[in-house]
Amino acid sequence: MIFHNLKLKNIGPFRDTSLTFEKEQGGVYPVVIITGENGTGKSIILDAIRTALRGLYGIERDVIADKADFLIDLEFVDGQSKKHITADHIAVNGKPTGNNVYVEFFHKELSKENNVNWIIDYWSPDLSADTFDINTISSINISQALLGCLNKTLPNVNLTKFISSIDYLKGSDKGEESHRGEIIFKKIKEIFDDCVSKNSFSHVERESITPMIKTHGKEVSLEKLSSGNILLVKHLIGLMSRMYGICRINEMSIEEMFKIEGVLLIDEVENHLHPKWQKSVIGIIRKHFPNLQIILTTHSPFVVSSVDDAKIYACIDKVDHSEIVDETADYSNYPVDDVLGTGVFDVDPFSKKISEKLAERMRAIKSGDKANKERVEKELISLNEGYFSYYNLKNQIAFYDKNETH
Repeated sequence: MIFHNLKLKNIGPFRDTSLTFEKEQGGVYPVVIITGENGTGKSIILDAIRTALRGLYGIERDVIADKADFLIDLEFVDGQSKKHITADHIAVNGKPTGNNVYVEFFHKELSKENNVNWIIDYWSPDLSADTFDINTISSINISQALLGCLNKTLPNVNLTKFISSIDYLKGSDKGEESHRGEIIFKKIKEIFDDCVSKNSFSHVERESITPMIKTHGKEVSLEKLSSGNILLVKHLIGLMSRMYGICRINEMSIEEMFKIEGVLLIDEVENHLHPKWQKSVIGIIRKHFPNLQIILTTHSPFVVSSVDDAKIYACIDKVDHSEIVDETADYSNYPVDDVLGTGVFDVDPFSKKISEKLAERMRAIKSGDKANKERVEKELISLNEGYFSYYNLKNQIAFYDKNETH
């Protein structure tokens, strides 16, 4: 399942709008970023998708603004054919209906269908308050791989259950089982290494069934980690547990598991994360799960500037409604300083003089005035050489290449 287009009518603050996830040259954008000020409807877009998939009362809030006249139409590709999920009226049972067979598909525990070879997952910034502790190791229920995949919170205990089950599996006397366990356990350690600064995954203490983390020369349990680190680890390993279920249902090799395609929805990905992690979080996800289409909302310019060639939408407040505007040309592939000074962010991180020069540079870029752009860049370098020296990078590379050929 890969999403191609989404149409909304009278959903949240949106009257009649649409988003396309398709590239002009074919295929879809691997990352779609939705930004905007508070209250403009970013999260409602993801909730509309969840509503289409699960039904009106399958999520935590009612996103429909006019129950007599609304539409959620999600076009996607399943296999080789394009299909639609449409919710356009309220049935007796209170769920949006139409040709929405996938609502019932999810309610019947979608992952039990043997022909489902894709993944879908939703990440919320909400923290779970339950314990990480378990008393017994249980087998992984692969028939429920996608059960709860669109829920708002992911229980802490699920992380301990999966890690402990994989630790048990890698110790199996059966070669096939131990091989699967070793491969996944290695990936678990890699995820911890990428997501937890100056810490690493150590082992599972089997007497107490407690995953242990090595930090500052000590071994600690999961609840000792920061909320941002543990939330990121929990989501990534939770996603991996769903992939494991799909892999086993379809009798795929464990090496194929991380190549599974699908959609990952992330709401406010930057929450609980230091700017360093905001800058790297999408790269980490794509490193471990390269074939996922990621659709995310964010307030963070660090996230917006971190992804090359993303599709970028901004939710714009129009007093009595919101509009979704394609801002890819204004945001994509720009450094964070430029992103901060444009569109919905409108924040000046510099002095008035430098801010004016940056605005002048942006106007030159938009008008295609290369000479004026380069002139302003030289002035910025003279004002702060240490900070703006990267403007000279292209010239430095050209100079190096020229001298290397002689």
